[in-house]
Amino acid sequence: MRPRQNDNDNNDDARSTNSTLVNAGMNSANEQEDDTEAIIRDIRDGFRRQGEILDGDVDEDESYLFRHGFELDFDENGLPPEHVYYMFYTDKRHEVTTGHDAEITLREWDPLQDWRMREKLKTISVALVLCLNIGIDPPDVVKTNPCAKLEAWIDPFLLPVPKSLENIGKALQAQYEVWQPRARYKAALDPSMEDTKKLCCVLRRNAKEERILFHYNGHGVPKPTSSGEIWVFNKNYTQYIPVSLLDLQSWLGSPCIYVYDCSAAGNILLSFNRFAEKRDMDATKQATPQPPGTVPAPPLRDCIQLAACGPDEWLPMNPDLPADIFTACLTTPIEIALRWFVLQHPLLHNVTVDMVTRIPGKLNDRRTPLGELNWIFTSITDTIAWNVLSRDLFKTLFRQDLMVAALFRNYLLADRIMRSQKCTPMSSPALPPTHQHPMWDSWDLALDMCLAQLPALLQSEGSASPVEYQPSMFFTEQLMAFEVWLGHGSPSHEAPEQLAIVLQVLLSQVHRLRALLLLSQFLDLGPWAVNHALAVGISPYVLKLLQSPAADLKPVLVFIWARLLAVDRSFQNDLLKDSGFVYFVGILGVNAGMPLRNVSEHRAMCAFILATFCRDFPQGQQACLKQQVIQYCLTHVADGDHLLRQWACLCIGQLWKNYNEAKGVGLQLLAHERLTMILSDPIPEVRAAAMWSLGTFVSNLDHNEQVIQLQNSLAMSALVATTDASPIVRKELVIFLSSLVFDHLSVFVTVASELLSSEHQLAGKREQKFKVVDDRQDKTGQQAVYSVIWKALLCLSVDSNRGVATAASKLVDYVNFQLLSGPIAQTLTPALQQHALKSQSLTSSSMGSLQQSNLPQSSPDRSYSSTTLSHRTATKMANTLKRSASLAVTLKNYIPGYSSSPNPESSKQGSANSSASNARSAQDSGYGAATDSRQSSGGANGSTRSAGSGAPRPRSVHGDIGYVQSSPTFAQLPPTNGAATGYGVATNGSTDPNHPEARPQLDSVFYDWCCEYFLEPQMKGVEGDEPGSVNYNERLWRRVRNEKIIYECHPQREQAGSSKWDTNVQSMNNESAAMHLVMHSYEPHMVIADDKRNLSVWNWKEGQLLNRFSNSNPRGTSITSVKFINEEDVAMLLVASGEGVVRLYRKYDEQNQTDIVTSWRVLTDMLPSSKGTGTITDWQQGRGALLVGGDARVIRVWDAAREFCISDIPTRSGAPVTSITSDQVSGNIFVVGFGDGAVRVYDRRQPQHDAMVMTWKKHKSWIQNVRMQRGGFRELVSGSVDGTIKVWDVRQQEALRTIPVRDTVSALDLHHHAPVVACGTPSQYIKVWNVNGDGLSTVRSYSGLFGQRQAKVTSLGFHPHEYVFGVGGDDGWVSILGWSGTSNLSQQQQQQQHLYQPQ
Repeated sequence: MRPRQNDNDNNDDARSTNSTLVNAGMNSANEQEDDTEAIIRDIRDGFRRQGEILDGDVDEDESYLFRHGFELDFDENGLPPEHVYYMFYTDKRHEVTTGHDAEITLREWDPLQDWRMREKLKTISVALVLCLNIGIDPPDVVKTNPCAKLEAWIDPFLLPVPKSLENIGKALQAQYEVWQPRARYKAALDPSMEDTKKLCCVLRRNAKEERILFHYNGHGVPKPTSSGEIWVFNKNYTQYIPVSLLDLQSWLGSPCIYVYDCSAAGNILLSFNRFAEKRDMDATKQATPQPPGTVPAPPLRDCIQLAACGPDEWLPMNPDLPADIFTACLTTPIEIALRWFVLQHPLLHNVTVDMVTRIPGKLNDRRTPLGELNWIFTSITDTIAWNVLSRDLFKTLFRQDLMVAALFRNYLLADRIMRSQKCTPMSSPALPPTHQHPMWDSWDLALDMCLAQLPALLQSEGSASPVEYQPSMFFTEQLMAFEVWLGHGSPSHEAPEQLAIVLQVLLSQVHRLRALLLLSQFLDLGPWAVNHALAVGISPYVLKLLQSPAADLKPVLVFIWARLLAVDRSFQNDLLKDSGFVYFVGILGVNAGMPLRNVSEHRAMCAFILATFCRDFPQGQQACLKQQVIQYCLTHVADGDHLLRQWACLCIGQLWKNYNEAKGVGLQLLAHERLTMILSDPIPEVRAAAMWSLGTFVSNLDHNEQVIQLQNSLAMSALVATTDASPIVRKELVIFLSSLVFDHLSVFVTVASELLSSEHQLAGKREQKFKVVDDRQDKTGQQAVYSVIWKALLCLSVDSNRGVATAASKLVDYVNFQLLSGPIAQTLTPALQQHALKSQSLTSSSMGSLQQSNLPQSSPDRSYSSTTLSHRTATKMANTLKRSASLAVTLKNYIPGYSSSPNPESSKQGSANSSASNARSAQDSGYGAATDSRQSSGGANGSTRSAGSGAPRPRSVHGDIGYVQSSPTFAQLPPTNGAATGYGVATNGSTDPNHPEARPQLDSVFYDWCCEYFLEPQMKGVEGDEPGSVNYNERLWRRVRNEKIIYECHPQREQAGSSKWDTNVQSMNNESAAMHLVMHSYEPHMVIADDKRNLSVWNWKEGQLLNRFSNSNPRGTSITSVKFINEEDVAMLLVASGEGVVRLYRKYDEQNQTDIVTSWRVLTDMLPSSKGTGTITDWQQGRGALLVGGDARVIRVWDAAREFCISDIPTRSGAPVTSITSDQVSGNIFVVGFGDGAVRVYDRRQPQHDAMVMTWKKHKSWIQNVRMQRGGFRELVSGSVDGTIKVWDVRQQEALRTIPVRDTVSALDLHHHAPVVACGTPSQYIKVWNVNGDGLSTVRSYSGLFGQRQAKVTSLGFHPHEYVFGVGGDDGWVSILGWSGTSNLSQQQQQQQHLYQPQ
């Protein structure tokens, strides 16, 4: 007996993660049009009016108004409470795609971009070649008067030439040292060719593979030639000596940076590229094999070049600007930018050029004016480059080398200033023009705001009360712009312009928190946003912030790092290098202070970060073990937040995966016991996480007696998951058990052989039955454990979920193959050959050719060895053994609903009309049946139908094309895609992985699937739930439609209870017996189930067949119950079948699009009976509860949100359950009809053993149906095959009234709102009464109803709101009947339908 859990109140934790809220938040749709609001108000008011008393003659006794004392569920005005409806089975784990059979699948996300620099270079050597020849102009230059003369901000004519040249060289070196202080600088002042060569060769020899900067100033020599020559001097300075770029390339090699500050500098760049391309081509042709480990030199064409002007341009000679203006832009950007700005804006009367040279502060102090301008300049140039350059070029130029990044930032300024002086700078790689980028306006504004304060700042420098500098508003304004962008988003996934600025803002303590919050919002948009952030260079900033002790930064940093690691796991080494992971360990700790109320959610993120840090990273596992991460996680496995519980389990599993030392620590802390307790958690994801963690614990252990006992104990504890309703939990159980199978394969082979031996003895020699039982009792304790595990695997191999069944089948087939290929099979060979031949003969007509084509080829030698079977025979037997009739005998005590006779022939002699409990051999030879008997004989009566009138063959949503869903075998299954199905099979050598000889390696995708949570947006609601979205509008339209139907139908319920019900609305030919019939509350859908496994979906208003598919329940069983769930929104179809399995379908009305959402075995203790009922269900939408009974001694209550059985209520009857109905408002009371004629009332609020509160035994035989109204006066009626219908009140021992039918009742139903009850009889009669016993109509077969012959009424069902009901017979005809006002109501609906169609 299961322990009873308190289920009076639905689990909010489970509901928040497993259901969708529908009717909340739509009562005030301010975004919708006024006419829609008016419609909703009118409908709501009408709905409330329908609770008023309409009949003035009604007795004043309130008990007459509402039966059973349910008036307490209504307010003083007699109005029902307003319900908030939850939609169940809509969670992420139920989001399957067609063909995946309710398995979790990984989504396709944006691929991770390569943002890291694999070869990070440094500029360690700088050559400063200055050819100034002060005082002597080159022959091809004619200078203006006055003319620019400053070189490195030094006037060369103030001092003697040698001294000036030396000072200029030192000043230029100092300017470069600002950007790269650790480089080795060598200056060549007015050098000769020999000096230049020597300098270049020495630098390359010292730099090795690192980068060299070559700065060339040619202001004192002729222009470079178009043939590729620059000029230097001879030793006596009497001649200009050309230096070919070919020689320069050979001296410096690669990588290099070239800066050309001279007129016609573009000639050098173009010639260099031309020579470099030719050299690289020649080097490629002459390349010889290099020794291993040799790093090839970068090609010359990858060298970086910066040229001051184009090939035919002269340098500016403006006397207000320096002569080396290009060099000034590259090395002193702030000084030249200020000077140029003042010159460009003559209206700044109070600011002079001399004043800007005295601007206070330091470049590296952001609190000073000069430092703030440098900070703003860096942000603006990075932003321009980020928005203009390609991502690869941006990474190469701005994130690879500090010197290169600084030069190219400053080059953007040079492009702007030089173009204003009629020069066009050039670069290689070439950059697009940026001189007119809008961000330069922000730079001008920042300069203007700074210079406006400059006079006051300079005047107060020596005073006692200095003027305080007012910081710029630049970063505040840019953050606001970024926030506006976040509010609107980017449908095209383009990065915002301000992203680079946000990173610079992280350097400021004032703006840091706001910048991090905005950055977290941006990363929350999805992996594409994370890719952009990584590309722009976020990693060094957030890594450095992990060293910050600020408590207010912890929540946002945890969120950011969770997003980063969800996309890119390569941060493991970064977190280990500076012990950054300790930041998250501290937050995960119990005593870590977090300034948030949702601390559990952030701790869950920390657990995810640490789990990712440990994943496939032994150094990370060791570091986390030292930091006591296991202890911290164990303290959180019982936390109230389900996400923290889930990730605490997953973190433990990743930490001790393949790490025995961590497993030893977990063993000391009893972590395995804590995890087994979580297997009963209310959240399926948490249960699966605990199972996954236990699976990593038991794998790859050093085996000894204690370890084996521990494995067995954990396995027995984990077997509770075999009855779990969630397929993801059952699948993780199979993977958990696979470790035990592989570790103890020989024991499992022995257990399998003993099971087969006992089975054959039972089948062939009944007198040895007691001997077999004695043999079982002699098993050792460990072998008994393995026997239980093996039987559990056999059950899982025929699981209703194909993913679970496939995984378990691989294990079972592998063990069977080892059994048949080993020495132990010698004694079993004759019997097993018989089964293989028998199975082959059964499948020869339909599957034989397919199976033979997929079997591995064997050698011509077919003889059997004395110790083993041949490869071919073993393969056949392994593929057929588990699916043979022999297995059905083995499974009869372990799989409910699967039974078999000892005589194999008896399984073929069952009656076609027997119930599900009499089914024989559910899986034996089931895969061999490709057609159904009705395909050749027509209907159940044997009449032949023409091919034209035959219904299309139902499609199975499980992947097969026929009526029968066979258990998957290795010969039948296509190659498995691990990413699609959740498992990958590792091959053993060259062996086919789908062959049973190959050891299956079952790899779970559950962990990766859980990681996807951190890839999805969490800060804002789902876009489909936002007002104005398509999903929201469709949901609102459905709500308006639903309330319109209620508003139109309910006021006429009293009239319907006194009118005739003889109007024929529609007739349809279903082509097969209609055994069960259910109508949707709001859609014109009617679902019909036949006497086997097929479902037909009709539009009953149009008489159109929408879809037909197979439920794929085993042969010999039939569909026993059909229900709609989530009718308020997008409905799903719940189908129960005789073997005790429930399957849930979405898109049930769309051909070839029907998906199975989930399936599980709801009854596990089904008992055989002479006339069984299979599986009977009742669904409570308000509580998300599924009540299940049938051929069992309990009523099982399943919670849809938890996917867990919350109570087993004893029926206290030996008869099978025939029908269940319940109170749909509070959900506490439910009524059950039994096969012995008894009707019992149960109260879920009572203890399980005392839940039965009333028993009525007034019927004499089988209860056909029990129905309680959802609305109306909450009438309760029951109908029996003894020909009586009784109206009950659960507070009274006797029936309120009895309605005699005077015939056998074959079908019965009660309208949910009108006081009308109808029944069908085997003699074609359909009788309708009101609950007072007044006969309303009696209808017998007429044209269009049942054809020209007699047909038994097999199903009957009312529409929940409209006043029609469907009637089905065993000849396949289904008719829709209604009351006399149905036609008028239909016309009114058609006239108003256009008002409520979705736009």
